[in-house]
Amino acid sequence: MTSETVEVARIALRLPPFWKSNVRLWIAQCDHAFTFSGISSDDTKYSALVANLDAETLSYVSDIVLSPPNSDKYHTLSQRLITQFSDSETQKIKKLLTDLQLGDEKPSHLLRKMKELSNGQLQDDFLQSLWLQRMPLHIQTVLSASSEPLDKLAIIADKVSEVVGASSTICAATTVPPPSQSSSCSAQLTMDSLARQIQELSLQVAELTRERNSSRHQRYSSDRRRSHSRSRSVNRGSGICYYHRRYKSRPASVFHLVHLCKKRVSSVIAGMAEPSKHTSRLFLLDRKSGQKFLIDSGSEICVIPPSPTMNKSPQSNFSLFAANNTKIPAYGMVRKELNLGLRRPFIWTFIIADVSSPIIGADFLKHFKLLIDLKKKRLVDVETSLFTSCVFLNIVQPSILTVDANISFKNILSEYPDLSNPSLISKSASHGTVHHIITTGPPVTARPRRLHPKLYHAVKVEFEFLLAQGIIRPSKSPWSSPLHVVPKSDSTVRPVGDYRQLNSVTEFDSYPMPYLNDFAHALHGKKIFSKIDIFKAFHQIPIAECDIPKTAVTTPWGLYEYTHLCFGLVNAPQTFMRFMHEVLRGLPFCFVYLDDILCYSENTEEHRSHLRTIFQRLSSCGLKLNISKCVYLV
Repeated sequence: MTSETVEVARIALRLPPFWKSNVRLWIAQCDHAFTFSGISSDDTKYSALVANLDAETLSYVSDIVLSPPNSDKYHTLSQRLITQFSDSETQKIKKLLTDLQLGDEKPSHLLRKMKELSNGQLQDDFLQSLWLQRMPLHIQTVLSASSEPLDKLAIIADKVSEVVGASSTICAATTVPPPSQSSSCSAQLTMDSLARQIQELSLQVAELTRERNSSRHQRYSSDRRRSHSRSRSVNRGSGICYYHRRYKSRPASVFHLVHLCKKRVSSVIAGMAEPSKHTSRLFLLDRKSGQKFLIDSGSEICVIPPSPTMNKSPQSNFSLFAANNTKIPAYGMVRKELNLGLRRPFIWTFIIADVSSPIIGADFLKHFKLLIDLKKKRLVDVETSLFTSCVFLNIVQPSILTVDANISFKNILSEYPDLSNPSLISKSASHGTVHHIITTGPPVTARPRRLHPKLYHAVKVEFEFLLAQGIIRPSKSPWSSPLHVVPKSDSTVRPVGDYRQLNSVTEFDSYPMPYLNDFAHALHGKKIFSKIDIFKAFHQIPIAECDIPKTAVTTPWGLYEYTHLCFGLVNAPQTFMRFMHEVLRGLPFCFVYLDDILCYSENTEEHRSHLRTIFQRLSSCGLKLNISKCVYLV
């Protein structure tokens, strides 16, 4: 008799993604997955659980992962996860008493959440009282007279909510603070006055109803009555009530009282109070810095407030504007690397300005393909289908714009929004200008320079941003120049290559610079002028593929080479002048000198047409405008 040995080499198992918001439920789901797959080994369950955790979660249980216990590994790890990510009893009580609201959910769903938070420690009577307080008034009215158990009350509440919710529409909503103690006397007087008005109104409505019922059969025939019924149904759809249609000659106070009687007294009192100036906005936590960023799709750019130690006296050469046309001082730009919990890095340029809170604007959301889900309070990554949770906080912060709404050319500039965004880098080359580096002799090399510890992180973040934008790339070049860090006026730094050795072996470019006196004759008879200032256009000019290795810069973390024109290279001004001549070639109504453009016309309409043509050329080449230095329609 022979025996066959059956060996299971591998069990196919796919655990659900880690659910931080309810770890206990996730562990229970994993237990069912192990049972369904026939897995009972403690080591197998422990290994599967560790393999399913992301890097951030593993950091909280690193001691167990690196030094697992001899027995009950799975139980120890699961209990640690529950302890680390589950709410404490104090947090659960706070959520149960204050944070949970009905919102768009069903009443039964709210009751289920409240039961989960109470964990069976509250009596049904107390839980029912808390649950009813969060129900709308019409549901409270129906359920107050019922003696059914709590679960059946939730089913009844769902049915009432479906019936009433289908016919009710909220047109507008605002948050109103509760009246203070000093206003209690005036509120009581208002209550008494409204009570008297409602009593008078009831008598008038009763009289009108009797008059209507007694005269209906005398005034209309059956055919007319059917026609009138159809007419009334149409009028109901138009939103005009019966009393306004019929008793137009009555005093206006009658209709005012009819309107008042349909509202709750407390709502009227709240409507008379001054509305709150704070609005509820969506915030997202950066897990790396601990800062909360305001998600504002109405802001054109990303903004961050200056640090307390920053010197704010030298302001930047561009300005920002609030949605109410208030000018906001700006102090420069800084690269920020954000960890939004979406399993990919987010490196972006933020404008340093006087704002109350850091803002993630529309340029960030558009570039990284992120969608705002206000209903579920989350930010969704379109590329990976992942999402990160957000919170609502009260704040007074208008949206940030790059163009003053009062300027006369706002309608023209709004056709090209990328022109006024200084933080958005466009590297798409729709022109033929290429920078060449013609050298003599063998390649020049240099050793990497050490960086100060305070500069190391800032420079590395800048290089990672340029790498993500495609402006630099890893290099295997025999050429190398040392890294040089230039301090900027806004307390930030600009890393550039020290190309002095490379420039010494580079042939000089003799492309001529224009003379300012050569265009004076073209200004004869012109009456309208505008000066346009270009903002940092070097990165829009590519370097010839054969010359890219010559731009290699050696850093403490590797060798990188520039694919687009950078600072410090000889012949860069000549290449930029050649580039601007190509961009504006064939336009006789403008003169360009490096990054300054003068546009001149005979009248306003012609000048607007000229500006639109120039803006179209600049936008197609990825150039930006320094709005604060531009002067229009002089």
